[in-house]
Amino acid sequence: MELWQRFTFRARRSILIAHDEATQMHVRLIGTEHLLLGLIRMGEGGAVEILRSLDVDPSRIHAELRHSMEMGSEDEPTNELSFTPEAERILRLAYQQAREMNQAHIGTEHLLLALAHDDGGAAYRELRKHGVDAAAVRRAILARAAASDADLPAHEGGRWDLGARALQQMLQEIAEALETASQRVTEAGELLQELEELVQERVDAGTITDGDTMDKQALSSDRIPPAVGPYSQAVRAGEFIFCSGVVGLSPETGKLVEGAFADEVRQVMNNLGALLEDCGSGLSRVVKTTVFLADMAQFQEFNAIYAEYFDDAPPARSTIQVAALPLGARLEVEAIALG
Repeated sequence: MELWQRFTFRARRSILIAHDEATQMHVRLIGTEHLLLGLIRMGEGGAVEILRSLDVDPSRIHAELRHSMEMGSEDEPTNELSFTPEAERILRLAYQQAREMNQAHIGTEHLLLALAHDDGGAAYRELRKHGVDAAAVRRAILARAAASDADLPAHEGGRWDLGARALQQMLQEIAEALETASQRVTEAGELLQELEELVQERVDAGTITDGDTMDKQALSSDRIPPAVGPYSQAVRAGEFIFCSGVVGLSPETGKLVEGAFADEVRQVMNNLGALLEDCGSGLSRVVKTTVFLADMAQFQEFNAIYAEYFDDAPPARSTIQVAALPLGARLEVEAIALG
């Protein structure tokens, strides 16, 4: 199993946030300070809970560490997860610490332990300034594990079932992923409710009639490949245009573009822009997008390219990881725009 796969959902997410922190500071490499900022900014997980149990205010560490960091000089952020040698050592040390405690996965608490254990980085100095050391973090991790073990069955001789512990960790990750998906569904429902209320307001004001709300018109564009199923590329309903999910099909070949993930992202956004333009709208009039990713680890790379297509007032957005997409696509984007 690769090292990245051993990290829990929250640990991987904290590293992606660390990359965002580095990007905001205009530096290309993720350092130990960015790893600590990522753990704290996520706002949940073992690392944050342990800091609070040690009577440390995570938000204060975040503010002080951010204040002490110098802005880099890189104009263009990198889309790759690249680490300083010190940060790479932290990732390996977190894995080592988890193994020493017979814990199958690497959580945010193990990253915190590694940061507190290694004396070569800015994160270590910040933690020590607040009285956080490796011994205290390790005791807190073992205490949490002991509390979790109290609910697990034991083998003969009193040895805890490590397989059951790993299963419990897996179930926790699944629960967290389901919670995130539930939040996205809730957001989509709230947006739909807002759209319905807006239409009703127009009806009440006499701007449109009840008959108008039922009219719809199928739309399409000859500049992108045709729909691959029994659906319209887009539908106009009232003042809105609802675009079906767009994937990275090349207009020249009708097949998915070959090459890097970045090429596929740009093809998707170009296809969406062409569709909207031919429907009498455009990317600047988009009010909501829904993004489906086959691999959430590519979120930061997608996000950087996506931002190139919108101005300072980007549309609302939901991003959801899915098991698979049509035609083997790595992402799909659907949109709602003003007509």
